[in-house]
Amino acid sequence: MGAGEERDPPSRGGLGIRPADPQQVGELIPQPPPTHETSPRGVAPPSERARLFASHDSSAILARISSGDPLRLYETGARRLRQRYHFVDQDRLYELVLAFVAHHAAVEKQRDPDDAWLTAVVDRAIDSILTEDAEEQRRMAAPNDPQDPRYYHLGLSVGVEPHVARSAVVNFNALPDRTRMGFFRLLIENKSVKDTLAEGIWEPDELRHDIWDGLRALGHLREGEVLGKAARKRRKGK
Repeated sequence: MGAGEERDPPSRGGLGIRPADPQQVGELIPQPPPTHETSPRGVAPPSERARLFASHDSSAILARISSGDPLRLYETGARRLRQRYHFVDQDRLYELVLAFVAHHAAVEKQRDPDDAWLTAVVDRAIDSILTEDAEEQRRMAAPNDPQDPRYYHLGLSVGVEPHVARSAVVNFNALPDRTRMGFFRLLIENKSVKDTLAEGIWEPDELRHDIWDGLRALGHLREGEVLGKAARKRRKGK
């Protein structure tokens, strides 16, 4: 990467991202615009969002957007994870999203970014975490630290032991989009098989195999193991 190229901030350990103290944030927010008596005619006051991005100092932007989550970035991150069918610790994602938004807003000189820009930055943070986890899993054959906060609660939420959570979520997140989608529809969103098939994306056998693949990726099924009628047929055929 060249010296002039834009770099993303690290996902952890680099910026020490934590919610800022409200009193300190107040000192960083620019003063309100003049009253109507002194404002130039026809000039609208800046929006609340524009106030958050009033300078190109990433540290100042970070302090503002992390106090009370005024941009609702935590909610956007959770929504995009559901829409993309990925398992990522939401607190970890939120901290990285804060860093990415502050960094890219300063670099790109965003004064009043819209929702589409913020969503694109959230997606960029998700992609960064997926890449980081996959590379770490490739380098390290040993199980992850069971107390690693990136995977501890995530592992519990998907029903696997914390020390194998990294491997489980990396395997699942690497599955094809349709496979993850089917798994989320039935097992995360609790949609019925009938309603899921009505979307017209799967044939019944395809949906069944996608669920099996998701369970295998997470370690809930052994390779070659099947469930339901297929399992009973297999046992009868032996």
